[in-house]
Amino acid sequence: MLLRATGLWHDTLEARLYLAFAQLQLGRRDDARRLANSILPDSVRMPRLMTYIAEVLARCGDTVQANQIAVNYKLRSQDSPVSKFRRASLEVALGEPQNATFLLTAARKEHEPELLWLAVDPRFDPICDIRQFERIKEKHEIRRERSDPEMAFL
Repeated sequence: MLLRATGLWHDTLEARLYLAFAQLQLGRRDDARRLANSILPDSVRMPRLMTYIAEVLARCGDTVQANQIAVNYKLRSQDSPVSKFRRASLEVALGEPQNATFLLTAARKEHEPELLWLAVDPRFDPICDIRQFERIKEKHEIRRERSDPEMAFL
């Protein structure tokens, strides 16, 4: 209760989400899934956190639950308050590379600052070889090599 009153609750939720991404990198899907599900009830009014939760669940193999969250909270809609970069990461996790590259193209046109992470974020490794992804990197002057797995939860 004190954490909620002081505003630190939000920071604690984000820390737990980063831990969930770390658990994924370590191959501990069950732990990542538990963390994501434990955060879910307290994050329903925070679309950005809901996007992360859906992404963690999708990367754990729970694409049905991840899709349900995305639909219920309109995380994939045009008017979502979540950045296109973050939504693209969710699309990659959901196995929708074309949607991801479409969102990244739009993010580039809008000059989203998060695009710089394309150079190191391994969550985008599955779409590295798609030509449209290559064009986004070229136009944004991003040099990318296969990412260091230790950087996955940035």
